[in-house]
Amino acid sequence: MKKLIKDVPREQSGIFGISIYANLNAAIFRDDEERTTFMKCLFESANRYEGKIMDFILEDTHIHLLVFAKYLSKMIGYALRNFSRIHNRKHHKAGNLFVSPFQSFPITSDKQLMNQSFYIMYNAVAAGQCTHPKDYKWCSWKYHFREGDMHIDTSFVDSLFKDMNDYEKSYFAYQQVREHCRKSRDANGRYLDVQYVNPAGDPDAELGD
Repeated sequence: MKKLIKDVPREQSGIFGISIYANLNAAIFRDDEERTTFMKCLFESANRYEGKIMDFILEDTHIHLLVFAKYLSKMIGYALRNFSRIHNRKHHKAGNLFVSPFQSFPITSDKQLMNQSFYIMYNAVAAGQCTHPKDYKWCSWKYHFREGDMHIDTSFVDSLFKDMNDYEKSYFAYQQVREHCRKSRDANGRYLDVQYVNPAGDPDAELGD
């Protein structure tokens, strides 16, 4: 049988939304020490491959990122491989910790950039872990409009807003829409949310090498 879906090479340079999921929906992180280790792996990789971490959230079984990359697959792959080695050695395990390949989609407009940042912040709220992203330790909310951090660069997103109050006001408008959509279901029980499959409203995630 002929292959119906053609593999498309993943774009490597630009700004991207990234989603990383645990294999078999297992826990990636068991404590804050492991979350700290993952962020160190990510920062090392971004520095090695001339990238930037623009926004992030670490959940137990998945990770969402907003990044600038010159060599996307190398940058994310290097971080995931390093963390997997450390994790497997610590827990005496073998095999893939993460679903491969990771998901990515290019950010091509200011609206996509803004919405992806908001979506990342919204994850912990949607999971019931907090009512405001500022109260969730393992996301990048606190880095917005704060100068001097050498690892997290939110300036791309921040340039779309006047100040932190403007960012927060716009975020809560986004959250209100998302909460309304989460409560609205069609006859099949699915959310009536135009951003449900791709929360930033962007092209389909790329699954290339």
